[in-house]
Formats: sequence, C-alpha cells, structure tokens
Amino acid sequence: MRIKTLSKTFRLPSDLIVPDKRVFAVGETENTLLVKNAHGLAFHLRKSVISTNGMASHLGCIVLPDALYKHHVEPVIKKANEQASLLLEKHFGLVMQNYHLVLQNPEYFLIRTPWLSSGGTVSGPVHYCLGGLVESWMKSKKLRTKDREGKPVYVVRVGGSNLSGALWAKGWVPSENKWACLGNDELNGNLQAWLLQYSKLQSAYPQTLTADFAAIGKLIKHCKIRAQ
Repeated sequence: MRIKTLSKTFRLPSDLIVPDKRVFAVGETENTLLVKNAHGLAFHLRKSVISTNGMASHLGCIVLPDALYKHHVEPVIKKANEQASLLLEKHFGLVMQNYHLVLQNPEYFLIRTPWLSSGGTVSGPVHYCLGGLVESWMKSKKLRTKDREGKPVYVVRVGGSNLSGALWAKGWVPSENKWACLGNDELNGNLQAWLLQYSKLQSAYPQTLTADFAAIGKLIKHCKIRAQ
C-alpha cells in the first residue's frame, strides 16, 4: 500500500496495518501460559482456551483466531496505546522540534491517540493522524491561530456546542514550547468550519496502525537520540 502526502509518497509495510495474530509462549503456570505478542506485550492465556479452540503450538508460537485476538490482545494493545498517548503529550515539544521525522516516516505519520480528535456535542468526534496534523500546520494556516498575546498556536483539537456556538481548543505554542487552552476569542470562525478542516485530514489519511504505542515509543526514542 502507498500513502501520498502533500510532499511525499510512502510505501506502507503491511505489518504496520495488518494485525499480527501470533503470540509466543514465554512462561507457564499449571493452568495458564504467559505469552507475548509480536510487539512484546505480555498477558496470560488459559490452557483450556487453547485446547478448546484446537490451537496448536509450533515452537512456542500460537496463531490466535479472530475472536480470541479481539478478546485477549486488543484490550492489551488499547491500554498500551492509552499509556503511550500520555507519553506523547508529555514529550510533544521534543516531537515538534523534530517534526520532520513525522513527515518522513510512514509509521510516525500515521500515529493516532485519543486526543487527536475534535468534535461537537451534536456532530460527534473526528479522528486524525499526527502526520496529517503536522503537515497541515507546516503547509497552511487553516489549523493555526494566535493567542491573546499574538503568538502563533498550532490547534491540536477543538470542541464545543453546535447549538450555542461556544468553542474551546487545545493547541501548541511553538515559541514557548508549551500547551495552551483557547476559547472563542482566539478561535475565529465557527465549530463547523474547524471540524470541516479536521474531517479533510480524516478523509485524506484513513489508515490506522495496529500498534500506535510501538510507533510512539520509536518516535520519542528517535527524537531523544537526535537531541543528544
């Protein structure tokens, strides 16, 4: 699969977006196996589940059926993604100082977190990837504004009421390397106008990674190495 951005065309390796349903046994108790998935996340799997579903182990490797993958692996990945999301928020300044890494690597480009979303009380959430957002900030001013002191702000997410017109936003102030909360005064236009722009990001890059936490960990490590 290929992804065409405003400045580059990526070849997207299939293992980034197709779930790897293999798990590997690394330990056991009387009734359970301690297994790890391809990304190193560990959890216990009951031996009775393995035998009931007729799953064979080949050199400690078990391929999970879809239902068991959803039940056992996806919740573990979701929790890891949520924890990594907080880490990305904490190190966002470091990432923005190395934003070109996001634009040059398809795995970093497609990172998603719970806070990379916008929405209203009626319209519901719009989700988008980190690379699409950074690309928009660097290529246009549609998702940028200024705070009350006139400093440029990259708007990460917006929300509000479709009925009352009240707006709020969370943005990044590059000149001060910090987060900022914004209100109606700093957000010119209406909620629907903002959501339209975020919807375009969602449509342009709909692909999702199988493990955002792994991509976030690699990105932060990459940025820290460059900062040394």
